[in-house]
Amino acid sequence: MALDKDGLNVIRELGAIGTGKGSVKHQWGYVTNDTRAQVETDGYFDALADRMATGDVITVSYDCDGTPGVRIYVVVVTTGDIALTPLYETP
Repeated sequence: MALDKDGLNVIRELGAIGTGKGSVKHQWGYVTNDTRAQVETDGYFDALADRMATGDVITVSYDCDGTPGVRIYVVVVTTGDIALTPLYETP
C-alpha cells in the first residue's frame, strides 16, 4: 500500500535545535492498516520529506485491521528521501 496522509498527525512540538528550516523537531503519530514491512519499505514516507525533519519522532500503529502493533522511529531526511530508524516496538 501507499502512505495515507489522513492517518498522519503532528502530536506535539518537541523543541528546537538551532534556527532555520528543520530546527524545530516534532512528534508525529501515524495509523495504518499496512503491515510493518510495508511501512518500512524504502520510499513509504518520502512524500513527506518537505514536512518532516531529521530528528523528528514518529509513532506508527500498523496493521490495525490485522495483528496490530506499535513501533517508534526517529526520522532521517535527505534530499527527497526519508529513512526510519526503529527505536522501540511493543512486544
